[in-house]
Amino acid sequence: MALLRNTATQSKSTPGLDEAIESAYRHEAPHPVTGVPGEAAVERRLEIEDSGFFVDVLREGYPWSTSYSRDHDLGLRRSQSDHWLLDPADRERLHDGLAAVLATYGNQVEQVYCAFR
Repeated sequence: MALLRNTATQSKSTPGLDEAIESAYRHEAPHPVTGVPGEAAVERRLEIEDSGFFVDVLREGYPWSTSYSRDHDLGLRRSQSDHWLLDPADRERLHDGLAAVLATYGNQVEQVYCAFR
């Protein structure tokens, strides 16, 4: 059995970009809503081992990256549940702030991910 997932780690395109994005979140959405209501974060390896059906669960990570234009990056952020759970006015203000940050940094971001299996 294989469980596959991708996790965003950081951007790597321009020094200071991650900090500027974090600042936009702190300024424009100081009270973020994280996750889906009622959903608990679970360490999947432990959950699988605790089921009793599997032993010695192996977790491997494969880093990779891709570049996004400002509009693509903002589109991805708009699709995330923690953004949808924000008040609509707060969400638009956050997206406007993020668009301004990305414009300052060349309208391009290279996002680093890690694919786990």
